[in-house]
Amino acid sequence: MNQQDLLIYGVAGLVFLAIGCVGILLTTEDKTHSARKRAKAVGAGETGKSRTSKIDEETNARRRETQRMLAKLRQQDQARKKSLMPQDM
Repeated sequence: MNQQDLLIYGVAGLVFLAIGCVGILLTTEDKTHSARKRAKAVGAGETGKSRTSKIDEETNARRRETQRMLAKLRQQDQARKKSLMPQDM
């Protein structure tokens, strides 16, 4: 190996590293963007305890609505059973 071959390999290695660094810079997420998103979410009350209580409220509201629908279906089923029973006996 002579001096010229080492120079070519050295330049090729540096070009490879430069291309790799550019690829990493283009594909990684901006750290300040993530921090801004977290700060905005905390400021809006979308994280932490208040978010949990909001989720609990939504869950309880869905549960109440489901119970109302089930009660209504039970009443309709009882009314249907009464209408199917023979009245003459």
